Amino acid sequence: MPPRPRLFVKKRGTRRTGSRWAGEVTEGLLFAGLMTVGAYGLYWLIDRVTNATGAGWWPWFAMLIPIAVFIYGAAGLIGLIWQRVASSERRAAAVRKA
Repeated sequence: MPPRPRLFVKKRGTRRTGSRWAGEVTEGLLFAGLMTVGAYGLYWLIDRVTNATGAGWWPWFAMLIPIAVFIYGAAGLIGLIWQRVASSERRAAAVRKA
């Protein structure tokens, strides 16, 4: 009998149900995708605002959304790279200093 898929099984201890690098690559792609969506949304809004006449202030206020998405993606990607590059001892020393 083949083993059941372990999708919704509680993880106990340090055991892993999959490989670590696949999760890190997927997380990096997610953050890069968020940065791309934010940059494209900001480009689209700027293009629309500069071509519109009498649009008012709301399109400039709406630019906060793609800017926030871009910043969230950039912060996540930087944090992921920092976790991957820095050793656990270096991360612990940075936490103790803070």
